[in-house]
Amino acid sequence: MKNLNIKTFSMIVFILFSSLVVFGAVPDKMNFQGRLLDANKNPKSGTFSMVFSIWDSETGGTQIWSETQTNVQVTNGMFSVQLGAVNGLTANVFSNDTRWLQIQIGSEVLSPRERLVTSPYSFRASAAESVTAGAITDSEVSDTANISWTKISKTGSSLADLATRDAGDLNSGTLPSARLNGNYFNNVKVSSAIYADSAALISTTSALSSDITMATAGTWYNGPSVTLAPGTYLVTAQATMGFLAATAHYSCARITDDTNHYASGQQRPVATNPAVGTIHLSAIVTLTTTTTIRLQGVSNTANCLMRAQTSYASGNTATQITAVKIM
Repeated sequence: MKNLNIKTFSMIVFILFSSLVVFGAVPDKMNFQGRLLDANKNPKSGTFSMVFSIWDSETGGTQIWSETQTNVQVTNGMFSVQLGAVNGLTANVFSNDTRWLQIQIGSEVLSPRERLVTSPYSFRASAAESVTAGAITDSEVSDTANISWTKISKTGSSLADLATRDAGDLNSGTLPSARLNGNYFNNVKVSSAIYADSAALISTTSALSSDITMATAGTWYNGPSVTLAPGTYLVTAQATMGFLAATAHYSCARITDDTNHYASGQQRPVATNPAVGTIHLSAIVTLTTTTTIRLQGVSNTANCLMRAQTSYASGNTATQITAVKIM
């Protein structure tokens, strides 16, 4: 929206270029809306005569087109017209990319002129109506044009027998990936690049080597940790905690980098001997720098154990953290 200052009026104008879908001739009109104010910025109302003209420069220059609309209704400052309603707009008006709209109300010319951009130049599309049959050559056809096979003359060209060919005739060269659409069966060779991606999969695991006694209630204790390079990871963890006695308590675990806490959970085992339970956690973690991600535990009861090995099991797998790089 632009404010045009003149002696008697000021005009706030904005141009609407309708998205017209027309099958046939290109329309020779475009919508124009504006707001007309007096010198004190008060909206005007009434019927006004307005002259609209298009020029090839912001000041001076040559007038390309004009029309006079004698009965423009203005209500509370607002008005709407169709440029070209009196004198139709043609492709020649927009044959150059430098065009300016000038508005005259009565005897007063509003200033500055308003530059026309983008949408009005769709009138230039009417130039395509002048193309005669057979006049389009290779240089006018886009590389991405989707032209029906029935519209192509094969006579006397290398395309003469192309309609009878299929993929079985391709015995050399590389088929672009964009052509590999649909379902494929039997002898489909998978690119080695796919295996390369799989080989790049990074997984690292750290497990607690021996029990940790969480001597102070309410204090977080560090469990196993993994140090990860920048990237995005699926981090999973399990924390086995409790007492080798019938001790009522609850405990919590979390995945953290000491600043950000990515996942947490809580358990309250039944007070039997042993009163032990396992918390399972998972989180998607995105890192921009090399970072240590650790598993931590806490209990509301002093001397709770973070277990390295569960009862009646072998191997230190009770409390561990695993990270798989996914991006």
